[in-house]
Amino acid sequence: MKEAILARYDATLRGLGRKDRLRTLAPRAGLDFSSNDYIGLAASKRLGDAVSTAIARGTPVGATGSRLLRGNAPEHEQLEADAAAFFGAERALFFGSGYIANFALLTALPQKGDLLVLDELAHGDRAPMESLVALADRYQVFIVVDEAHATGVWGPDGRGLAAAYEGRDNIVTLHTCGKALGASGALVTGPRTLCDYLINRCRPFIYATAPSPLMAVAAREALTILSDEPMRRAQLHERVAFASRQLAERCGVMPSGSQIQPLVIGDNSRTMAVAAGLQARGFDIRGIRPPTVPEGTSRLRISLTLNVDEADISAMVEALVGVLATA
Repeated sequence: MKEAILARYDATLRGLGRKDRLRTLAPRAGLDFSSNDYIGLAASKRLGDAVSTAIARGTPVGATGSRLLRGNAPEHEQLEADAAAFFGAERALFFGSGYIANFALLTALPQKGDLLVLDELAHGDRAPMESLVALADRYQVFIVVDEAHATGVWGPDGRGLAAAYEGRDNIVTLHTCGKALGASGALVTGPRTLCDYLINRCRPFIYATAPSPLMAVAAREALTILSDEPMRRAQLHERVAFASRQLAERCGVMPSGSQIQPLVIGDNSRTMAVAAGLQARGFDIRGIRPPTVPEGTSRLRISLTLNVDEADISAMVEALVGVLATA
């Protein structure tokens, strides 16, 4: 009976295996060329000290409930106030993750009869913000900007690629806290009216237990670090430029212009073989396959962070040349 109940799920897994698309969890190992910890804040002393200090003064680990019940901690409100000021928005709301925040926006804000226009590369290429804002003004529509990989890295003080437009009535922006900010969760920034609407009508906000107050403390400290330590972004951009030159010269890879450098291989099996070869040599680089990317475009995702230096990058490129030649 048990086997019959599980049969269809087992069949799906076997099918994924035949297509070299079966996913498994792997431990952290080797030099970090796969994380989103772009400016090295996740293990920074300042974030650790901020959380330790909060614990010492009695800040609880758990929120104990949703924000509309007893889960609305002072740390949440302090983060949201500071984030609104930092990003130049009327208000900010703190969610448990970037995925949940995106889901919340796209299920709560659209009204019956509204048209949603989504960019096919919304999580990839840099958006032409000036043109998009001009269109939004012309047709009196909202723009939702996901700054997932830009917050903390791009724009003045790391405020993102849409920094010049925050504070407008027709701009809603999402800033993840679990990437360059080194914590977890996400901040939605925008007009006060829309944030108040989310508090009243957004089920992922209303019914979910609030994020840990300690994560609010960590994210708030990360925003302060962005202002206090601009050298982190400068160092990252130097490493991105160095890696771009190395990959272009040694592997013929066209630079992406960002801290995420894809290397399209195409075939699922070869992609994973190259990734495994690099991991065996001590470089944590992962393969990305459909449905995350289109069929036939499986690739390596090479992430540049402050957790590696130029010597590490040179060694990684050398290993990549060798693995590509034999895989």
